[in-house]
Amino acid sequence: MGLISLTTDEFKQLSVESKNEILTLLGITFEIDTNDEFAEKLNTRMTREFMTNLSPKTKIVLQKIIDFGKSGFWLDELEKDIYAEIKEEIGGVWGGLTRRVRTVSGIDDAELIEWGSSDDGERIHGKLHPATYQNLKNFFTNS
Repeated sequence: MGLISLTTDEFKQLSVESKNEILTLLGITFEIDTNDEFAEKLNTRMTREFMTNLSPKTKIVLQKIIDFGKSGFWLDELEKDIYAEIKEEIGGVWGGLTRRVRTVSGIDDAELIEWGSSDDGERIHGKLHPATYQNLKNFFTNS
């Protein structure tokens, strides 16, 4: 039998179904039923710190992510919505969000968003940890 290897980042990119299938083949008996296994959980205090000094564009991106709901967002739809509102690309926002969540959480490899793809690999899906989603929603509601 040949050797197949995946990095953690490659594994994170797989669909939930693919992750479950790989875990089953490895003899691991639990299932991943959401994409929040790798997204960082930010509590209320961490969320306030996370939101401090973010650019207006980054706050718009986060507000739009919250507007999509708890089940996450499709990147192409998010980009289209944001471009329609502010007429700017958002590519640079992702690196800033990643650096910020790593600083606030103190975890070197923390990710704010768990990224996955559609079954055909054509679309990218993002999802926040449920607690992070709720704390960000509360932040925007109370701001």
